[in-house]
Amino acid sequence: TVMLKEITNLKNKLEQVRQYQDPIATEQMLKERFERGEITLDEFTEAIKQTARMVRDERFEYDGKRIVIKYIAQHYYLPVVLSENERADYIRHIIKTQSEVNFINALEQYLSQSSNKFSEFDWWFFSKLDESLDEVYLPYYDPKTNRIARFKPDFIFWLKKENRYFIVFVDPKGMEHTDWQRKVDGYCAVFEDNGMPKVLSHNGWEVTVHLFLYTTDINRAPEGYRRGWFFSFDVMIDNIFFYKNQYTK
Repeated sequence: TVMLKEITNLKNKLEQVRQYQDPIATEQMLKERFERGEITLDEFTEAIKQTARMVRDERFEYDGKRIVIKYIAQHYYLPVVLSENERADYIRHIIKTQSEVNFINALEQYLSQSSNKFSEFDWWFFSKLDESLDEVYLPYYDPKTNRIARFKPDFIFWLKKENRYFIVFVDPKGMEHTDWQRKVDGYCAVFEDNGMPKVLSHNGWEVTVHLFLYTTDINRAPEGYRRGWFFSFDVMIDNIFFYKNQYTK
């Protein structure tokens, strides 16, 4: 939702980023089509020029409030829109909170590495969960209200490896936020058994649900909860595969 009278420039930037394609893969596909005689040399040349003009990132600013428009191929919705300073109040349902923006930037940097461990999965996607739109949550007991509350993590990942399907919730808000221990306890009560993720079988799939909290200082986490925190994506994925190996023994 955009609260601006004139949105042509913004729409153009969004569309440009949405149409981005991997230039190496695109050029290879065009080369193969040209070699098969499906396109002419002129068509091949023009398509290569168009590929060179594609943009992966754009910026838009209104009243000093800037947003960044990104193409991250594995995000469920494209493009990804981030606020640079949490002040972009002219557009709703984007990633604004600084901890979430930092998480996306760290993930994007990690994915740029050829050795990133996400490549070990058959496929994967992730998405930002919108508290006001998505009815996805983990229940936990809140003693202040004596009620079952709803913990809505910021991100959800879907990852597939052979017949294993991993649903991974990630919340990067940090330890200064209250109730995170109760939220972890709520997750464990539903999806773990004796400290190990429960294996849910469905149509030949073996599904496990995981929760990780992202921090830059793992040493601040209490010992009993430390396994639920991670400070690098290598650690997160290593933990997922650790559980996989444990329940296949």
